[in-house]
Amino acid sequence: MHSHFQQADVGRGQINTSVRTGRLTLRTKLVALLLVFGLVPAGVIYGAVWMQADHFRSMLSQRMADSAATINDLIDRNLFERYGDVQAFGMNVAAHSPANWHRPGAENPLVHVMNDYVAAYGLYKLSVLVSP
Repeated sequence: MHSHFQQADVGRGQINTSVRTGRLTLRTKLVALLLVFGLVPAGVIYGAVWMQADHFRSMLSQRMADSAATINDLIDRNLFERYGDVQAFGMNVAAHSPANWHRPGAENPLVHVMNDYVAAYGLYKLSVLVSP
């Protein structure tokens, strides 16, 4: 009588667990099945992503363009506001009078105006006049 099972060599600590069924061993069939069930879904997912690559690129490009437009608008508004601040300060007559320069103190009209700017705008914590 011929058995499909190979004998285990327990004496030397080696056990052959492969079972012969037909031409392929059970181990070979299991490895093949696991590869098929692992690689086929991965291939399907890869194919789906590859087919949608142009859509993903255009969607990403549109999001980047929207972000760039938002950032550009924010920078433009900020620069416009700061430009207005500089013009408002530049038109102040107290800043044009050299008699008000280099005179720190609350009695100086220029210092008073600068403190009023800081209080009115709320954006600045400190205002500094640099000699022209």
